Amino acid sequence: MPVITLVGQTWAGRVGCYYLERCGLDEWITRNSADYIQKAISYASASRETIDAIKTKIYEAYWNGPLVDVPKAAELFTRLCLAVYDRKAMGLPCIHLRQDDSGELHQATFD
Repeated sequence: MPVITLVGQTWAGRVGCYYLERCGLDEWITRNSADYIQKAISYASASRETIDAIKTKIYEAYWNGPLVDVPKAAELFTRLCLAVYDRKAMGLPCIHLRQDDSGELHQATFD
């Protein structure tokens, strides 16, 4: 079961967002504490049918998503390592990278 995640500047504040985004569960990501509290109240007061629908969506998103596609994850990890190495070889500073839906790597930004 995912956890409502508040975007942050630390690794812990970003990794949860990454996994949720990769599974298409962006509605579990919040950008500020007011949104976080509102979502928590909303999910806590949801009907049994809504909770069952959420659980089904999460199950399908996880098992049909990229997080359990080991060859694809290995390819992405390799590409990320090579991108970091290439930046270092060019004398460029380290940056946070993200992969878009088409597989391209981009500098990650944090709102």
